[in-house]
Formats: sequence, structure tokens, C-alpha cells
Amino acid sequence: MERINDVIYITGWNSEAEFLKSKNSNLPTGIKKYYVEDFEELMHKYNLKLTGIKVLKEGTVLVKNPFLKNTYVDFEDAEILFVHAKAQCISEILQNLGAKSFVTKAHDKFKEKESRTLDVDVKHKNAKNEERGANYKSVKGKYQKKDWNFEREDIFSGTYSQQTYERAKEIAEETGLIHDVHISGLIDQRNPLNENPINSNKISIEMTSEFNKIRDIVFGFKGTKLTLNLKYQKILKTYHLATRDIEINFGE
Repeated sequence: MERINDVIYITGWNSEAEFLKSKNSNLPTGIKKYYVEDFEELMHKYNLKLTGIKVLKEGTVLVKNPFLKNTYVDFEDAEILFVHAKAQCISEILQNLGAKSFVTKAHDKFKEKESRTLDVDVKHKNAKNEERGANYKSVKGKYQKKDWNFEREDIFSGTYSQQTYERAKEIAEETGLIHDVHISGLIDQRNPLNENPINSNKISIEMTSEFNKIRDIVFGFKGTKLTLNLKYQKILKTYHLATRDIEINFGE
């Protein structure tokens, strides 16, 4: 099977013209470009899916959703879709581990770069010792921090068996959540073969880590002459760090 990158750029005549002008037809590491018809052919060949995209067009940046098999989304929508998909996978894992209830508290801190222009007056003396004045424009940026919080509780039947436990492991492995130290630890602690399985726990999961890895790849566009649309540029000026603290009760 052809290696299909996690980040895809849909190119076209205008984009290729920009590449030629910059004398650099290479995209940053981790990004691959396709014409619309070429990527549509790949979709049919490998059963790829697009979420929230009706028509592919030049300039679109597609990113792979790590929690849904063979699914790509527009970079513009990726962050919220990744977080929702990850939350759903965590919920399914906890249910299959026999959770009767869990309370989720979420914290979202993000930085947004805001630029401002400063007028700077500079005075200097020339060779004749005459004082001269000059004015320069200085652009500086700062990051604003904002917080957004919410809390919710989910209640389930608490069904638990060797079969549901195996299903929890499958979901964790399929989505890569098995590599999260809290999820993997919880799976080990809920093994039905354990004589004393854990009855409650509190874990903390970073929800935006997968998107931020993709964002770092897309940020590589900054080093090219390619013009991204304004929505993409705005996303690259923000950085979210969302965390969910989950208190789990297995009720045993």
C-alpha cells in the first residue's frame, strides 16, 4: 500500500505556479501534495473517507484523524473533531472496562498571538556632528492566555467481562491511546485476572496533543512561498492546550 501522509495539500495550477516562482517545489517534511483527481483516485483505491468536505479544491489542507480509520478532515475543522473523537474513544474504553460513572472536568488554555505596531523615534549624529532624527516601525507580538472550563458526568450500567475488557484494549490499540500512560495503566489495573482490580481512579488526559503534532507539521508551510488561506493562517497563530481530568467509579 502506498504510504499516505497524515497531512495532504491539494495542489493545482496556481499553487504549482507559486512553487515555480519560489524555485522550490518541495513541501515541508510530513506533507505530500496531490492534484484533486489524483487524491480522489487514492480515495477509491484505499477506501479513504473525507469528513465535512463536500468538494475538494485547490489549496485545501487535509489531515488524518488519528481516532477514525482512513478518515481525513479539513485542517480548519481538525482540532475540534480530534478532541471530540478522542473523548468518544476514551468514553468507550472506560465503559468496556466496567465504569459505572465518571465525572469529566475540562480545562482549555490557549495562546493567541496579537501583533501591534510601535513608533520608535531614534536620534543620531552624522559625520558633521549634526543631530538627525528618524522614525521606525517596530512590530511586536504577545500571547494572551484565556481559560475555558466545563464539567459533565456520564453514568453507565457497569457491564464488565473478559470480552468487554478485550474490546477496551482493542480500541486503545486501534486509536493509539494505548500509548497514553494513564490509559495503559488503567487497562492493566482492570485486568479481570487481577485478584484485586481497581475500583476507582482519577486520570488526566491531554486532549489536544494529537492536533498540536499535526499543527506543527502544517506550520512548516510558513517556510515556503505558498499562500495559505486566511482561516489556516489564523489557526497557526493560536495554540491550545486542553486537559481533561476524569474521576472514574467502577462501583465494585
